[in-house]
Amino acid sequence: MMINRFKLRADVQSYSLGGMGCSNGVVAVNLVKDLLQARPNSNAVFLTTEVTTPAFYPGHDKHRLVTNTLFRMGAAAMLMSNKAAAWAGRAKYQLVFNHRVHIGASDEAFSPDDQGINGVYLGKNVVTEASRALTKAMWAV
Repeated sequence: MMINRFKLRADVQSYSLGGMGCSNGVVAVNLVKDLLQARPNSNAVFLTTEVTTPAFYPGHDKHRLVTNTLFRMGAAAMLMSNKAAAWAGRAKYQLVFNHRVHIGASDEAFSPDDQGINGVYLGKNVVTEASRALTKAMWAV
């Protein structure tokens, strides 16, 4: 849609990372970093939206219902570059390190409710699961 709207060149690449929620930002930064490493002297624009409608939980489990009120829709954009001119007093941040982990294979991290309806579960185990993910991430540092 953006390529057509702004009539971008044929060599412009577009990737759809839909369905990942807020983790999409980390995935996209990792992808853009890899693309820029492969293409010296380039710019990359990262556009993201958070659309919560597909993740709406219609069930009755109170630990999953709370996410319907916590998460909202939004959008962000970021220009990343590996051009030397971008560093000439204009770049605000420098990506020094990027690493991502997930614990999606854990039944404690992901499981449907008693009726088989999927939803983000925010119960007592969220601290344990977050600790597991943070431990994995810290080992990478």
